[in-house]
Amino acid sequence: MKGKSSRRRIELNPPVVPGSSITRRRFLAGAGAILTGPAILAACGATRADAAEVRPANRCRVHVRLVNARTGKTTPAMACISGANSSEVRLPPDGRVCSKPSAVAEFYSGVKFSADPNWIGPVRKMRGEGNNDDRSYVYDGQPSIPHWKEPVVYQTSGDFFIDLPVGRWRIAASHGMEYVPVVEELEVAGPGELEKTLLFKRWIDLPARGWWSGDVHVHHPSVDSEQREFLMQYAIAEDVHVVNLLEMGHHKGTDFPQAEFGQKFRVQRGDFALVSGQEDPRSTF
Repeated sequence: MKGKSSRRRIELNPPVVPGSSITRRRFLAGAGAILTGPAILAACGATRADAAEVRPANRCRVHVRLVNARTGKTTPAMACISGANSSEVRLPPDGRVCSKPSAVAEFYSGVKFSADPNWIGPVRKMRGEGNNDDRSYVYDGQPSIPHWKEPVVYQTSGDFFIDLPVGRWRIAASHGMEYVPVVEELEVAGPGELEKTLLFKRWIDLPARGWWSGDVHVHHPSVDSEQREFLMQYAIAEDVHVVNLLEMGHHKGTDFPQAEFGQKFRVQRGDFALVSGQEDPRSTF
């Protein structure tokens, strides 16, 4: 990119920060990912609401809480809310129908996080045939994650509202590979308010054994603070402790620009870290 004539190569190691329990001993590498774009396509357009906003007369406002069973606190997590007897996906906060998932090609500018608890991230297609515009074709129609049977997944704050019409609804939530995913149903009988709490229980604690989850191949810009906050919150939601962000070079230039490189520009919050790197040069694609 223009204005960046020199680059420093960095080692792909989890950063060591005083007071943190992350070390360079061992960490588990996850599958590569592209995390791109404004929160959601127009078909699934992001809106913002809170408890004080007026809900439609024919809807029930459901307060969804995704809770870590060990701490008793809500946590950012991934979710999908759909009809129990259909594949119709509804999105917080207004319960609109999602007719189309987010698309990769439109979002190279990067997602900008909002602190609104009802904000959701990109709607990722998780099942069905893909073409690399909406979902990687390498999955060949199989679920992107073996345990996730829902059609899509999106990032949530873990404490949000959704307005739902009368019917039976399926609420699925996931918090990374070390927690048992939760799927429960909810009956909406009419207008009003309901609360639904889902508990995440650990089936294994790998950090306690010295292993840390990580993704060594993530494409997403980190130039501004809203992009970095999206990535940090996404990492917490997926319980991925080390995220290696790669600026990608190719025969036409570079994509997914990073703020800079090296230890000075690493971002760490507790036991979660964002580390910028490079995939450059690479072949044509």
